[in-house]
Amino acid sequence: MNLNRVSKGFWIWGGFLDEETKYLKEIQKQVHSKLPSPSFDMHITLAGPYFFIDLNFKKSIKSFCKNNSLFKIELCEYKYKQENFQSFFIRVKKDNNLIDLRNYLFNLKSFKNQYVFYPHISLSYGKHEILEKKKLVSNLPILRNYLNLNKLFIVKVDENKKQWQILDTLFLSK
Repeated sequence: MNLNRVSKGFWIWGGFLDEETKYLKEIQKQVHSKLPSPSFDMHITLAGPYFFIDLNFKKSIKSFCKNNSLFKIELCEYKYKQENFQSFFIRVKKDNNLIDLRNYLFNLKSFKNQYVFYPHISLSYGKHEILEKKKLVSNLPILRNYLNLNKLFIVKVDENKKQWQILDTLFLSK
């Protein structure tokens, strides 16, 4: 566990087309039946934590969304770790689109990123037994090859209270 983890702040999440979010929620429902977890919206974490988000930052993200179209992210496999917020998840290929987007978001606030980028879509948070996770992987559906990242969320996070509040949803142009 990372003892220096910032538990309160603002994060930028990526979101998916509605039909793809529904697909992910169906998988998450199966996972939660075996690995109980707090409820959270389907997402891929892109950047954060920021201690505050100002109007200029929001305007820059809106401008980015207006000038960029949705793009595909490649799903790799189900994975798990013994970390609370990477307990059970779908590993996503770390490609240039994601790296460029993440760098853009961090550069908006001259922010020094302290976390290694490990792109994933969480399915369950919490401490669960490895054996349960291992067994669960074989019972889940085969993953689609790709999802479309079509929106960015500005999210207020308080991990201590298990609260993730989406403050703004910004759609990439089509």
